[in-house]
Amino acid sequence: MHHSKSKKLPKETDNMSIGAIIDTTIVHPYENNFYLNSHNAYQGVNHPSLYHILLDEIGFTSNELQLLTYHLCFTDPRSSSSEAIPSVVHQADIAALNARDLFYNDNLLITNQYNYEILNIHEKLQNLPVFS
Repeated sequence: MHHSKSKKLPKETDNMSIGAIIDTTIVHPYENNFYLNSHNAYQGVNHPSLYHILLDEIGFTSNELQLLTYHLCFTDPRSSSSEAIPSVVHQADIAALNARDLFYNDNLLITNQYNYEILNIHEKLQNLPVFS
């Protein structure tokens, strides 16, 4: 008997399609928020992100903000596909984690006292963006 291996096709899932937006029914009736599925699930189930619009100084419509958010999910320089959240949000999260590491002191954890010292940034680096 001859045995041959065949390449298995990925299973079709019932995930939301990429770019799907939910801004009615399951969101808050009075707040401006929406769910956006901006990425493909290669394994398992998609988890669409929930976005809350706190302040819109530019005056975009809801559709324009949703489209802008979707397009920003494709700008991560480390990935060739879309991400679950916009790269600027991901970079801000990384910068916050790095800042926490600068101010956190393991010795103060034992005494349950937190005294943070604000470090001075060199004047040439003050207005530069931080990327990791």
